[in-house]
Amino acid sequence: MKNLFITSINPGVGKSTFTLALALKLKQDGINVGYFKPITDSSRDTDAKDAKDLLSMEEDLEIICPQIVSAFEYDMKMEQVEEIKASIMESYTKLNETYDLLLIEGCRKINYLAFLGISAPELAQMCNSKVLLVSSGEEIEDADRLLLGKRYLYQDQLLGAVFTLVPDELFQHFKTFIIPVLEEKKDLHVYGLVPNRSTLVAPTVAEIQSALNAKILAGGGHMDHLVEDYMVGAMEPEAALKYFRKSTKKAVITGGDRPQLALAAMETDTSVVILTGSIRPPAGVLARAEEKEIPVLLVADDTFHTVKRLTDVNVYGKIHSDQRDKIDAWNEIFVDVEYKQLLERLQD
Repeated sequence: MKNLFITSINPGVGKSTFTLALALKLKQDGINVGYFKPITDSSRDTDAKDAKDLLSMEEDLEIICPQIVSAFEYDMKMEQVEEIKASIMESYTKLNETYDLLLIEGCRKINYLAFLGISAPELAQMCNSKVLLVSSGEEIEDADRLLLGKRYLYQDQLLGAVFTLVPDELFQHFKTFIIPVLEEKKDLHVYGLVPNRSTLVAPTVAEIQSALNAKILAGGGHMDHLVEDYMVGAMEPEAALKYFRKSTKKAVITGGDRPQLALAAMETDTSVVILTGSIRPPAGVLARAEEKEIPVLLVADDTFHTVKRLTDVNVYGKIHSDQRDKIDAWNEIFVDVEYKQLLERLQD
């Protein structure tokens, strides 16, 4: 069985979450599967740690993800590139000897680091892997981008593709028109569609707390709540309850000097209350939060800048072994992904 190299056309399409979810699914099916990310572009990348925890891998993180190469290092000498390749191959050999199948995740997007000769197609060739392309399906034009991505690959390297984040209104169109054309006229097999579901990429309260560097005031034992929406509390208290009921599993962001809004949010389906301006609420607010099992976070920024930070950093959730609701959600979507057929083609 060849290994599977998973790369994407653009960043932010759920490639990491899809890779980890597929790894977990294969492990549940009894396959001795490992995870490998040859290169990351950031020291803050947690993909290797997430995979190590999720799959109970015993290897050090430096083996699972041996290299960090940022876009600022395009001027490195070729001797350094050869050292990077040697390090990658050393880690790959160790992992390949341990696992029956390696899921190898590419960095950012398919053409990243092509200038240095270590882009996804080149790494896949080094690691004797077939390639699965992950593309957004948020709009019809994503089919064009997928075909463009196909051109980056070497001959006979591509195994197929998966569309992610497909909205409900486009799901049937992709299924009945776009995919048949790709398969019959473009020689590109599509293994399935992942619907656009907030639970698949929703962050936990803990991930939001980390992104904001927020202080936990209450509800620290419930940081695994998923956050599927953000709402700003800036209205009059008497209108708050009706407003907050419009959304579920939400983060409510409001000033620390608005305790009545925080209390109103807690009477609805709220995952976390984020208080801004470094203003601590009255003790009664924190007591109610503990009673309702809702975390309360405190940040120094004002409400506007807190919301801006959350949208700027694109807080996407990861899949973890103890998040049963997210794991169950990903298992459900594999009904529409022919992952067993993908494995069969890997064995050819």
